[in-house]
Amino acid sequence: MERFKIRKGELKDTLDFSNLVMQASGNFLLHLFGEDTQNLIQFLYKNPANVFSIDHTFVAEVNERCGGILLAYDYKTKKTEELNTGRLITKKLRVRFFKIFIRLIKAGNMSKIYKDDFYISDIAVYHELRGLGCATALIKEAEKIARAKKMRLSLDVESDNSNAIKLYRKVGFETTEEKVIKLGEEFRFLRMTKNT
Repeated sequence: MERFKIRKGELKDTLDFSNLVMQASGNFLLHLFGEDTQNLIQFLYKNPANVFSIDHTFVAEVNERCGGILLAYDYKTKKTEELNTGRLITKKLRVRFFKIFIRLIKAGNMSKIYKDDFYISDIAVYHELRGLGCATALIKEAEKIARAKKMRLSLDVESDNSNAIKLYRKVGFETTEEKVIKLGEEFRFLRMTKNT
């Protein structure tokens, strides 16, 4: 039987983090950042004080390897770190940043966080490790933090991701909003929240 534990993210998780964020985002991040998205995610993960940082990451470790990740933060963290996140993206992408600037604005408006939110930005488990309870345990970790901060949990999920939606509903999330964002391709999301 597979055993897992939840721990803070570490530098050794960089490749797994980027693989799982790419898995969780489907084509959305590729449409947002372009072909070098995975390298950008790795760069952001390794740098502190940005919303993709190792500082906001938890790992479901299965048999001593990363099996899943959770990236989550609160309203204050997003407000404090979003400028540095943009600075780091500009540094990495250079001139290409200005080509995608409008898309970044649209995406930023989509993932609005309210003052009482603890926001799950990304949660993903490798396909071969699904069904072990890793995603549920990662959500419970986020819930524990949200409860301590007296906040509700919130997340955005693509509306066609029926497996994720089923899991979120099973652990108590409710749909509160539907959103559409156009980045060349149209992406539909559900905002889901859970009171802690």
